[in-house]
Amino acid sequence: MIDELRRLTDDADRARAADPVFLRDLRSLAARYDNPWRQRLVEDDFRDGEFAANPAWLVGTGEFFVSQSGLESRTTAAVAARPNSGSGNTPSTEDVVVGVIANLLTRRLTDDRTPSPQTAPQPASAAQIYLPAKISNPFSITAEIYQRTAGTSLELLVYQGAGRSAGYSLLFEPGKKALLIRRASSGAAVVQESASAVTFTVNTIHALEWTRNADGFMTVRLDGNPVMETLDRGFRHPFDGFSLINRGGEYGLASVRIDGTS
Repeated sequence: MIDELRRLTDDADRARAADPVFLRDLRSLAARYDNPWRQRLVEDDFRDGEFAANPAWLVGTGEFFVSQSGLESRTTAAVAARPNSGSGNTPSTEDVVVGVIANLLTRRLTDDRTPSPQTAPQPASAAQIYLPAKISNPFSITAEIYQRTAGTSLELLVYQGAGRSAGYSLLFEPGKKALLIRRASSGAAVVQESASAVTFTVNTIHALEWTRNADGFMTVRLDGNPVMETLDRGFRHPFDGFSLINRGGEYGLASVRIDGTS
């Protein structure tokens, strides 16, 4: 209907069959109700009782299982208890990814003048699951998330590359401002932070909406309320998947839907 409205508006403009102010208002109306993310790319509500197929999620670290509420996660004890996936002292992809954000959180703790920076999150307490999927650069993510027990942070990520070390992520720390992060294997940078602290209510499903348009403009809403909006063109190519990272708590994903463009 939006496409048809635009076509009729263009026809009227070419034929000079309507007042220019009226045509401008029609174009504004079409833009307001347009949905640029018309192709369904990912959808899962875990009602089939598993996450290994349709679509196939992959566990990087930690423990994941499906309950009646959705996909739930728990963190593991320590990196020392984890099998070494490489030789020598070469860190795993998960260690690198978690380390990048751990360093970012350490700096945040320092900025907050926390007296004991040693309490910063450690890579040992991370549970990560990811879903390889072609996600267009413009995207719309709708997710239902919930918290059983609070941890250091919950992160939602759209990533590029098999290493999952580059992309955009939303980072939620209990009682603190949410962060939108642009991250790479070389480091991470905060693109935007929320105006106020974001807190999840225990055992309550929260509706998250995260959109990015073709110009790089991103918006984040939680339970229908604006959280942040910003413009960033750090990534111009499609993304290779979606990931959830839980550090130290018990969090769940009741459903996720990702729409985009062809």
